[in-house]
Amino acid sequence: ILDLLIKSEFAEVKLPRLERTPHEELKSILSMMDKVRDEIKRLIADSKMLLKHKLKLMNTFDCVLQQKIAFEANQKLFNTQYTFILEGWIKEADWGRLRKIINTITNEIEIVETPILKGEEEPIVLQNPYLLTPFETITKIYGVPKYRELDPTLPLSIFFLAFFGLCLGDAGYGIILIILCSLLLKKLKLEEGGRKLIRLLLYGGITAVIVGILTGGWFGINLEELPKNLDWIKNILISLKIIDPIKNPLTMLMFSLALGVVQILFGITLM
Repeated sequence: ILDLLIKSEFAEVKLPRLERTPHEELKSILSMMDKVRDEIKRLIADSKMLLKHKLKLMNTFDCVLQQKIAFEANQKLFNTQYTFILEGWIKEADWGRLRKIINTITNEIEIVETPILKGEEEPIVLQNPYLLTPFETITKIYGVPKYRELDPTLPLSIFFLAFFGLCLGDAGYGIILIILCSLLLKKLKLEEGGRKLIRLLLYGGITAVIVGILTGGWFGINLEELPKNLDWIKNILISLKIIDPIKNPLTMLMFSLALGVVQILFGITLM
């Protein structure tokens, strides 16, 4: 019988031997659950009592954290009673500016350029024109290239915008996205990462407008069904349209597929 059960993917489960009856065991478990509930209530009450010290604890945490950061920074220095040595990396373009800034502060600091030692790995700093800096966010998600590898930000930006425009594909929504992103950039004081993300969406909105105009996408409205008093608008929008995704879905599908193949082959070529 056991051989037959094994062939049928039978899995034996061994339960612990209990001295008590199932009824007694269940009663014991329920009693333990009641004790746990009482313990949770006690801990919640104690937490409420300690809540008045929350601000002091937060201040203490910040203070200790800053001391920890200072201690860790000090561990990286070579100290004597009167001097210290600090090593670090800096972009070659910023070397002269660093010397100038240091010299305005004091003349008791000497800056020496040292050669890269064998086995050292250079830190990576992406350098792109201002218009391309938002796309560095995407590059960093997938991992920055090595020091002597090609920066993929430029080709990545082209394909990203193309696919973003195709996915949204509506000029009306693209215009709304542009307006919202412009207002956010103007009104909010964002960190550099936040500004890059908003600018990335703004660029995407622009491509969505372009694709929407070429495909006749305006808030999902069928241009042919616009009222007669808007014929002049309808004629302009239809004249700008070069393809209708609703009437020619296969053409749009083949175009998207071809663009994806081009992207993959281009990526392989860059590698």
